Amino acid sequence: MSLMSTGDEGRHTRKRGVLGPQWDHHDAFTVEELGQILGLSRPTAFKMVARGDIPALRVGKRLIIRRRTIERLLSEPEVA
Repeated sequence: MSLMSTGDEGRHTRKRGVLGPQWDHHDAFTVEELGQILGLSRPTAFKMVARGDIPALRVGKRLIIRRRTIERLLSEPEVA
């Protein structure tokens, strides 16, 4: 994630990667949001996290997935 100038006003905005604009203000995601982003059902998203296919952080009882983890996953070349 990098900062870029928007022009003469001196304000900065975050340049985002492969995620859609609806996720611009999120730096971390729940497993449910992960499922929405990847087009997976809730149970499938939880299974992928539980298996370790997608790394997650446990914060109390919640599982959190970092933005860069999802961006990296979506940026990987397709497997034929």
